[in-house]
Amino acid sequence: MKIRFILCLFLFVETAFLAGAQEPVASARNVSFEGRGYDSFGRWITDNLTCSGFTFNTAFRSAYEEDRINRYYQPALFLYTDTVAQHFRLQTDVLIDRGGHVKGTSVTGSDNAVLLQCVDRLLRKLPPWWKFERKGMEKGEMVVVRTPLEFTLPGHFVVMDHGPLYNRLLPNMRFDRMRASLDWYFNALADAVYNYNTHRGGMSAVKGQLLLQFVIDTEGRMVAQVPVNRLTDDVDFGVFLYKERNPGRNGLLSGDLRWVPAQVNGKPVSVRVDAVIDYDTGTYRWNCFLMR
Repeated sequence: MKIRFILCLFLFVETAFLAGAQEPVASARNVSFEGRGYDSFGRWITDNLTCSGFTFNTAFRSAYEEDRINRYYQPALFLYTDTVAQHFRLQTDVLIDRGGHVKGTSVTGSDNAVLLQCVDRLLRKLPPWWKFERKGMEKGEMVVVRTPLEFTLPGHFVVMDHGPLYNRLLPNMRFDRMRASLDWYFNALADAVYNYNTHRGGMSAVKGQLLLQFVIDTEGRMVAQVPVNRLTDDVDFGVFLYKERNPGRNGLLSGDLRWVPAQVNGKPVSVRVDAVIDYDTGTYRWNCFLMR
C-alpha cells in the first residue's frame, strides 16, 4: 500500500533495525519509540511476527495486566505447513501524526503478498507510541519513520482466520474470543505452573524453561505431551493434566478442556503447538504447525 501524502509538509526520519536493535541513521527531529516494555519499534513488530519475546507476569490477576496483553501484543496468525526456514528483509514506512498515531503505511521488500498484508495489519494496530520533538512543527505536519526489518520464520505458512481458542480458565468468566488466544493461554499457564508448585513470592524464585507440545484437533480436543522440564525444580504436571485435581484452573493441559479449533478459510484444521516458557527471561514463545 502506498502512503498517500495528503498534506503539504512532511518531515522524513530514517531509522534502522537489525537483529532486534534499532539505531537512528539520520534524524532532523528527535524520534523515539516508547512502547510498554519495548524501546524499539523493530523489536515490537518482529516479536509479533515471530510470536516470541512476550513477557508474562506470575501475578497475572489485575485488569491492567489483562488489558496490557490485549492491547500490546498482536501476534501474527501464521500456520506453518513445513519446517523449511524462511528469511525475510523488509522495509516499512509509517506515517505518524503529532499524537503518535499511524496515518499511513507502506511495506516492501518481498514478493510474498500475504506476509506484506500481515505486516501492514500490525502497523495499523500499533498504539500511539511514537514520540518526537514538536517544536517548530506546522499544523498538520507529519513524520515518516522508515525501518528495515530482518527476521526468520520457521517455515512456509498460511494465515489462520483465528488460532486455537480455549475456554476461559475461571468458571465464572464468559467465553471471549479475543481473550481466549494462545498468548493469554501461555500467560495463564506460566502463572499456574509457578503458583501451584513449591515456590511462592517473586518470579525470580523459579528458573529454567518449560518445553511444551500439544495438538488441538478439528473437534477441539487437546492431546498434550508431558512438558519437558528444564526448571530448577521438579514440577507435578498432574495438577495440570487432570481437571478434577485442579478445578479452579480447569486442567490447563487436560483432554477434558475443549477448545475452539483453529480455522483456515472458514474450515477447522488440526494444529500442533510448540512452545517455550522461559522463567529466566520471563518470556514465552510459540509456533503453530499444520497437522495433516
